[in-house]
Formats: sequence, C-alpha cells, structure tokens
Amino acid sequence: MFKRLLPRIGSAVLSIGMLTSLASDSLALDSKFYHGTLCVQRSQIGSSKMSYGPGGFKNDATVADDFVCPIVRDASSSTVSDWGVRVDRNGSTAAWSVRLKSCDYDGDVCKISTANVPATPTSGLILVDGGSVDSQIANGPMYIISSVPAGALIHSYRVTESGGTD
Repeated sequence: MFKRLLPRIGSAVLSIGMLTSLASDSLALDSKFYHGTLCVQRSQIGSSKMSYGPGGFKNDATVADDFVCPIVRDASSSTVSDWGVRVDRNGSTAAWSVRLKSCDYDGDVCKISTANVPATPTSGLILVDGGSVDSQIANGPMYIISSVPAGALIHSYRVTESGGTD
C-alpha cells in the first residue's frame, strides 16, 4: 500500500516546491499593461475635456493639458527595469514628453524619468520607450504624467518592476 502512495507523495512535494518557487519569484514582480482609459485629467484648463474610447483616451481640448495614469506597485521598493507609453499624435506636431514619477509616501521626494515622444509620425501608434529607472523610493505612489497635446491620445502604458522587497 505504501509503495503505491510513494509516487503520489513525491508528486505532491514536487508540486508544492514548484508553486512556492513561482510565488516568490515570478508572481510578484512582473510587467503590467494598462489601458489609457485609466488616465485622468489633472486639472481643468478652460474648456479642457477628454473622451474615452477603445483606443484609450483623447485630449479633446484646444490646448495641452496634464493627465495622470496610475500604476499599481508590486513591491514597496523596486527597480523599474522597463516602462513605456503607446501614444497617437493624431496630427499634433507639438513637443510632447511623458514622465514616470515615483515619490515617497508624503510626496516630498520624487524620482522622475522622462521620455520624449518622437515628432514623426504625426498619426498612428508610437511606442515611447522609457527604458530602466531606479525607483527605489519605498512605500509611495508611482504614476505616469504627461502634458498631452490637443487632439492627441494615450492608448496604453506598461511598467516592468524587478528586484523588489516588501
């Protein structure tokens, strides 16, 4: 009887070991992709407004306005090994940059990584790659902020965290 159970016990131990390994290594720190509709308008400048659609959000104002896009952190302290934003200039030729901000809990100390949106093409999706940044400010919020030109869109954004601790 015991000889018949031995393979099952061994299989169970192996499975538990694999799940423990996965839980500690790959489930906590990974890439997250966010839809642009999570972004919100930071302020109301004159007639500023935004519209949401399947392609994210669009700044429907006649002027550029700041938009903030939230990020859920996997660990209280981590390094951003990669980040980026997918945008559409939608005909705009204005200067445009996106910033990844990581701040302490009180918002007193922030680390910022900036990536510029290329001037061309003026329509169609453009991937703005922010690369890696040291964002080891523990326990505080992390978000994307951008002054989006009139008529332009933020489609989606992504963040990859690594090396975190809780």
